Amino acid sequence: MIVQPNFNSARQLYSNIEFYNELVEQGENEELAGVLHIPQSAAKSITNIEIMALINEERKIIKFDEFIKDKDSVTRKSINYEDYLKNFNEINAEFYKIQIEATAPEIAKQCQKVIVASIETNEYFKLQKKVNDDNLAVKDTMISEQLKEINKLQSFYKEIRVLDAQQSVGATNINLADNKIKQTPEFELFKQIEKLKEEKTEVNIEKANTKNIINIVSDFPNRGKLINDLRFKKIVQMPALFVVILLLILIMPIFNKYLAKYSKSISY
Repeated sequence: MIVQPNFNSARQLYSNIEFYNELVEQGENEELAGVLHIPQSAAKSITNIEIMALINEERKIIKFDEFIKDKDSVTRKSINYEDYLKNFNEINAEFYKIQIEATAPEIAKQCQKVIVASIETNEYFKLQKKVNDDNLAVKDTMISEQLKEINKLQSFYKEIRVLDAQQSVGATNINLADNKIKQTPEFELFKQIEKLKEEKTEVNIEKANTKNIINIVSDFPNRGKLINDLRFKKIVQMPALFVVILLLILIMPIFNKYLAKYSKSISY
């Protein structure tokens, strides 16, 4: 499963996954079944649960740019990309892969809802999400109000231009060169509208990205895929173990004879 944690919840997600895997390694199937809300027989089939960051060089550069963007000029000069990479932590990644290995191919899908809910129901992250939602709502409202005001101003400018044109036809000419309205051309208002529309789009994207505390980018499949690794197949493990034991049995007499000869040579 590929996930995108929001509100700095990646650390808690790591902690939870590590806790689940500790229960697996210790054979605490009953407790594992309890925390994952699955039958004990299903918990017993799990052999490993792990989480890993998905980040490439490009994403690291983007993260570095985001990191130094809000820093002052002195701090920016003192931090370079190499220093940033030395202190880079997987918690800084944006996407993570959660992987479950088990002898039951359908077990991962059963665990998905609980793994996500363990973060979604956390009161701290719920509060962070609420604050974020409120802030985005306020920003969205402000942008909408600004757009309305600019639209009104555009209409006002049009009326002035119509009156100006009408007066120009008459005997009296009115010079509006010193009028403040002329200092704000309509194309400047158009640029401002475009800027506000871009901000509104960014707010909508942010709303979509932070709709959940944990965004599920890719679900666990209904059935897991077979690990084609000879190390995990009993049909290979058992003969290999038998061969090792047989070799030890054959080697032991030879080794004992060598030790006996070596012992006699030392005594002599």
